[in-house]
Amino acid sequence: METADYFREKAAQCRRLAAGIGNQRDPIVANLLALAVEFEARAVALAAEQAAETQIELSAPDEGSETPVKKRRGRGRGPSRR
Repeated sequence: METADYFREKAAQCRRLAAGIGNQRDPIVANLLALAVEFEARAVALAAEQAAETQIELSAPDEGSETPVKKRRGRGRGPSRR
């Protein structure tokens, strides 16, 4: 299975290839850069998935424990409402 680092490296490779093409107006340059964006998006999605799995594992109850560990979710640290 590919990792987030794998897709980041592929994105970097596409950017290097695009930069190496002499005519920057060549449609291949745009295609390589678009592919780089897709690879980056896959890397971000995989990293988010791995982080979610880790969060779930950390919040799972210990064996023998009856209640799960409570976690704060979805609350930013913005200005307080009065």
